[in-house]
Amino acid sequence: MAWEAVRAAALQADAGKSLSTALAGQLTDLTGALCGQLFLWDDYRRAAPHFATFGSGDSEMDVEALEATLVAQALSSEQPLRQHPSQHLADMNETTPVVALALPLHFSSRPVGAIILHFSPPRLIEAEEERSCQGVAGLLALALAREMAEDAQHRRAEELEALRRASLSLTSKLESGDVLEVMLKSTLDLIPASDAHIFLYDGERLTFGAARWAGQQQKEPHSQPREDGLTYSVARSGTRAVIPETRLHALYQGQNWDGAIIGMPLRVGQRVMGVMNVAFDRPHRFNDDELRILGLLADQAAVALENAERYRQVERRLAELSALQQVAGVVSRNLETQALLREVVHQIRGVLGYPVVEVYLVEGEELVQRSALEAQRGEYLRLPMDRGIVGRVARNDQAAFVPNVDEDPDFVEGRPGSRSEIAVPLRKGGVVIGVLNVETADPLGLTEADLRLLTLIADQLSVAIENAALYERLRQHRDELEEAVKQRTSQLAEALQRAEQASRIKTQFVNDVSHELRTPLSNMRLYVDLLETGKPERRADYLKTLDRETERLIQLIEDMLTISRMDADTMAFEPQLVDMNPLAEALMADRRKLMEERGLRVDFRPAENLPLVRCDNAMLTQAIANLLTNAMLYTQAGGEVHMATELAVQDGVQWVKLSVADTGLGVREEERGQLFERFFRGSASRSAGTPGTGLGLSIARHVLERHGGRISFRAPDQGGSEFALWLPPAARG
Repeated sequence: MAWEAVRAAALQADAGKSLSTALAGQLTDLTGALCGQLFLWDDYRRAAPHFATFGSGDSEMDVEALEATLVAQALSSEQPLRQHPSQHLADMNETTPVVALALPLHFSSRPVGAIILHFSPPRLIEAEEERSCQGVAGLLALALAREMAEDAQHRRAEELEALRRASLSLTSKLESGDVLEVMLKSTLDLIPASDAHIFLYDGERLTFGAARWAGQQQKEPHSQPREDGLTYSVARSGTRAVIPETRLHALYQGQNWDGAIIGMPLRVGQRVMGVMNVAFDRPHRFNDDELRILGLLADQAAVALENAERYRQVERRLAELSALQQVAGVVSRNLETQALLREVVHQIRGVLGYPVVEVYLVEGEELVQRSALEAQRGEYLRLPMDRGIVGRVARNDQAAFVPNVDEDPDFVEGRPGSRSEIAVPLRKGGVVIGVLNVETADPLGLTEADLRLLTLIADQLSVAIENAALYERLRQHRDELEEAVKQRTSQLAEALQRAEQASRIKTQFVNDVSHELRTPLSNMRLYVDLLETGKPERRADYLKTLDRETERLIQLIEDMLTISRMDADTMAFEPQLVDMNPLAEALMADRRKLMEERGLRVDFRPAENLPLVRCDNAMLTQAIANLLTNAMLYTQAGGEVHMATELAVQDGVQWVKLSVADTGLGVREEERGQLFERFFRGSASRSAGTPGTGLGLSIARHVLERHGGRISFRAPDQGGSEFALWLPPAARG
């Protein structure tokens, strides 16, 4: 009575999947099974993998183990099978409790699947109950067969609709790239493959056209076709190749790929335009529906590609005419060579679509890339005349059309991926002045028609370059005249500025010298008078003062003479090996008493093992003396003067360095750039009334430069000044 209720309930269920679901679920519930597991037959695998589970519990048994044992044996015997707790397989003993009952599902002598009922705890299955279960299983098989038929019909309708949409898309595209993309997307929408590729065929070589996987168009293929591989075999034979399991096929031995692939020729009449490969990651048996769909798509794609090619040819002819018109316009409105070349290259690329467009001009024994507009390379090149296809064209004065650059020994790779090249000479009066060069990654992208068109463009460009060169010469002559006038005007302005500066310096110098001379001369006159009219007992003091003022006057005159000899380059220069330490120590000793009398603390820190320097002893003595004198004059009582030597390294170069540092007045930041100018005296020295002419540091700088060294200034953080003399060590030996 319960099984009749199952049939009645099942017949009242909704159509489609609801019927099989209702039957499987009610069979599980009415038998009191812990759960029911439904397995559906797979024609390709010749097995029934797990599809769904019904009921409130889960079986502890592995579904793959069930598929390989209980399900397989039930389908093979076409009879129910029982599994007992103590045995792996049942022996059909009706008195023994069972843990599982396997019911095969067949329709019209064809397997549909199986359902396994699991019992926990184990229970007895009476013969009548088993027959009732078989009856329900028959209804379940019928329902599943019906659903599969409806699914197939629905799938067929979807395929036809998808084919219709693909056909509309393909026939509406006139660009080959669009055709290939639509083709691959439509294919993977209809066929559950992992990837699809299209390679174009020119009768000899295959080139990459398009690829799609992971739901996206790809810019590169998984791999390039092998000469002895499937893709070339399909292209050359014009027939499809189907390989359901690659690891078992001779073409894929050693490839470490266990999948499936089909190669479909894209053919119009007897002409093969390309090959479409559709691949699966796992073995796959291509059914009749898939083969039919792929054949229809391939035929439509081939026709669409042919239409795209014809459209491209028409478009190409229009582009050629447009290019000639554009170049003619550029030639007529540009008279500057660089602007002309840049515009011509831009027009050729924009109108004709070459990825690489270059213009080389002959300069001496080289070809110099003067204009380029290409997809990947931006740097300009210089090529010897004996290198490259471009160099050969320049040498031989003959255009070159190279459909496959790999076969030309002169080819020099400039842009990775270039496959074909056309180079045309540019002439002036029968002499090659340059080369117009184009390259493309498409082996079908350049033809004899391109060669003829580029030859016409090159002729126009040659005339334009000659006109531009004449204009350039005229403009250059004009610019040279303007530049000459500008330079002369600038020179006159600079000369005037120097004269005015010299006049100011001279005036300042005269004022400073007058002031410096006036002081010792006035003092000398005063003390000469005192010698005559003063107290006799102070004559010694008067003479001492006269001697000091005389020395001051002599030093001033010596500095002026030194500057004069420097300007006239008549100053004696007698270099010799000198040890800086004894020289500096002697100069410091000479001045130590005077500095200490002025209330200054003095010290000298010589470096050990200091290298010798090659210098004029008198010049170097004067430079060091000037630094010491300045430190003494510009440091107040209680201050310090330090002198030191060291072997210093700067920017990887060794120097013998002598530094003189003080804690005196220092130098204002805005005045530091003028420190070594002649006659410059800082505001601090003027306000303090310190004597001097501003020549000491200028003399020191000249001395150091004469010896290949330099003088530097640094303002210590604690105040004062630090001057350093840098001299190169004398070469050893």
